[in-house]
Amino acid sequence: MKRRKVVPIKRMRESVNKDTQDILFSYYGYSSPQELRFDWGLPLLIAVISFLLLGLVSKNTVIMNTLVDINSASLNVMAILAGFNTASLAVIASTNQETLRKLFSVGGNATTVKKEEVEQNRLRKILGKIIFGKEILDFENSSEGNNHNILKQVLTFFSYAIVIQLIILVLGSIFVVLNKNSQQIYTVIGFINTTWAKVIISCLGAIWFTIILHSLLVSIRNVSLLYRYILYLAKQSKQES
Repeated sequence: MKRRKVVPIKRMRESVNKDTQDILFSYYGYSSPQELRFDWGLPLLIAVISFLLLGLVSKNTVIMNTLVDINSASLNVMAILAGFNTASLAVIASTNQETLRKLFSVGGNATTVKKEEVEQNRLRKILGKIIFGKEILDFENSSEGNNHNILKQVLTFFSYAIVIQLIILVLGSIFVVLNKNSQQIYTVIGFINTTWAKVIISCLGAIWFTIILHSLLVSIRNVSLLYRYILYLAKQSKQES
């Protein structure tokens, strides 16, 4: 009796966070330059002005306490928003198969690029889209096609919001733990009274506040997406009846 020859299967080595990376980069691929400027530009402007004024008129301890208050308040808000976006995904997933099939088939084919080229130029293309308004190419493998279907776009925006909000929750929780005794340590070593300390704290506060506001604006956009999605489902149901 002949032995069956076993042929080893070569598995592609992919990052364990490949899906998360696809969600993050697909958000920038599906968003227009105007939307990206609004989602990032407005939060950055508000955060910079807020901490600039705070840094000019307040002591370092006041700035630090303000950053702590913003972080503490944002944790509760981010938890609620993450739950909202997760529930929205559940609503989308519970749609009947025929409607999902229609949404998946609606969309155009974009220009394709080689995977190696995409990996090297992702950040450059994203910055070019935000700053100069250049359209960004899809980040999927060209051999699989780049169908920008509506269903994937909707899922991307909600999934992106969830990922960002979970990151904020994790980093914010770590900040709360580290901050318990940090102010006493800074006071002892004299760091808290230096000008450089004010600059560093203000910059970190502005960055953190920008990310929080960005997550909030993305969730507001998702509310409008869910609104239009439900209206679309109602229209489809009326046509089928």
